[in-house]
Amino acid sequence: MLDSPARVILQSLGLAVVPNKQSSSSMSPNLMADKDDLLLNSREVAFLLDLSPDTVNELARRNVIPAFKKGRQWRFRKRDVTLFKRQLKGLNAAA
Repeated sequence: MLDSPARVILQSLGLAVVPNKQSSSSMSPNLMADKDDLLLNSREVAFLLDLSPDTVNELARRNVIPAFKKGRQWRFRKRDVTLFKRQLKGLNAAA
């Protein structure tokens, strides 16, 4: 689960923080042309951030985490998710 400062940020946005109940199996990202541009779906991002996929989709919808829609599904660049995770850790260290 996320540390308390990150949880406070998500809750201040009106988001419920729901722990991810997904196992780590079948979490392979889709490859694009470049290794840095790996695309992840909301389930894979939820696993990395220890959130529920619904929470990840809500963060994307509110532009809290960079994402784009491919059809009806959200897609995330792994480098953007990694940067988002680092920023959350930085906020935790400052608190």
